[in-house]
Amino acid sequence: MARDPYREDFAFPRGDALGAWADGVADRLPARWGDAEWVRRDLRRALGEAVVRFLAATGDGAGRPVVKTPFAEALDTITALQAELDVVVVVRDAPAVIASMEAGFGAPLEWAAHTWRDGARRVLAWRDAISGTTRTALIVRYEDLKADRRGTLTPVLEHLRLDVGAMDWAAAEALPVRGSSYAPGGLDWSGQTGGEAPTGTRMGVSNPRRAAAITGAERAALGYAAPEQRRTTDTVLEWVWPARRAATQARRAISRVLLGTARPAIRAGKTRRSIR
Repeated sequence: MARDPYREDFAFPRGDALGAWADGVADRLPARWGDAEWVRRDLRRALGEAVVRFLAATGDGAGRPVVKTPFAEALDTITALQAELDVVVVVRDAPAVIASMEAGFGAPLEWAAHTWRDGARRVLAWRDAISGTTRTALIVRYEDLKADRRGTLTPVLEHLRLDVGAMDWAAAEALPVRGSSYAPGGLDWSGQTGGEAPTGTRMGVSNPRRAAAITGAERAALGYAAPEQRRTTDTVLEWVWPARRAATQARRAISRVLLGTARPAIRAGKTRRSIR
């Protein structure tokens, strides 16, 4: 039976619940039964293998399945469940991501900048966690991929154990850049921008100095601009940010609840009007 494709991975980003379930099973075993750490470890690994099998089955079987996700939380779950899969992390400099979140999704600057910073911290922590193991942390910068596609993709192919000589570099160079960052006035996921916007139309960050203060250390760690000197105001804002974030999350949760209760009424209203 035909089915719609699985376009984006929401399994590993939500996988913290799987690890918690495995921990709960192990924690309930009485100490008099002996060491239960193997239960925790093997359950986590089994769950990771199950998710990998699911992702492998999402393709058409013609080649290696590839899934993507914008959520850096997936790295936490991959590590916790010891999932055996090849990971390539693509990062993009903070200003472009923050501008896209502000203009495309209506996110406040503080939220957008901290979201980028939190994701960057997860990427860096994942890199450090697997350092010294048999795993390889491959982090690709979007800007390098755009400026030197062959030079940037060659290590990716080698990381994935693919034949570099079999790569169609002409086709790779011709691939368009798709996204929302260069779509003033609204999102345009289908547009082929080639990576450049017409002069004067590229979206900018509403407060570049504040964004740089939030993301500076992580940008430097990923090889971008060196961090700027922080002001006293930035330090104070960092102190109050957890409370502001909690308030924002609460407002969003209430909005989702209100929208969830309003939609059935709206649908019912449309049905009644159609009957009349």
